[in-house]
Amino acid sequence: MDLVGFSWRRCFGFSAVRATGLLVVCAAVLAVAAASAGWMPLVVAGSAPAHTASDECIASMQLQAFAMAARFHAVALRRLPESLDDLTTVPPRDREPILATVPRDPWGRPYRYRVLDRVRGVVAFGCVGADGEAGTPDDFYLEVDAAGGTPGPAAGDAGAPGANAGTPR
Repeated sequence: MDLVGFSWRRCFGFSAVRATGLLVVCAAVLAVAAASAGWMPLVVAGSAPAHTASDECIASMQLQAFAMAARFHAVALRRLPESLDDLTTVPPRDREPILATVPRDPWGRPYRYRVLDRVRGVVAFGCVGADGEAGTPDDFYLEVDAAGGTPGPAAGDAGAPGANAGTPR
């Protein structure tokens, strides 16, 4: 094939300058959209880690995942998990663990777990939030009837900050 006289500009209608300008505009639009959605936290040098709405969403979803895993564990093994690490065991007749790993919270700390009532099958999951201190409004807490009831926080919305400030009882 003879490429003499071939021009990308004639082929696609863009010059290098126009293509670069379009790329810059697209990148700017994506950056603004990401920042408005809380995906790009602003961090001042020497400040504490940023706290964003996406971190809260991740913590809430992970607590819900722990709740479902605890229910599955209770049904499959006919006992409550003793720790979060028990959720990484392989139940009988399965080939994979309930959870591949136990993640840390969005701020890099381990989640908390406690059995509240063995008879009723109530367990609690929680994390201390962005500030790393228990008993503050940014804590997450979720009580679950692992025997099959509906998960729900002690108060407020499921997994919402301050739903029940404090560590699992």
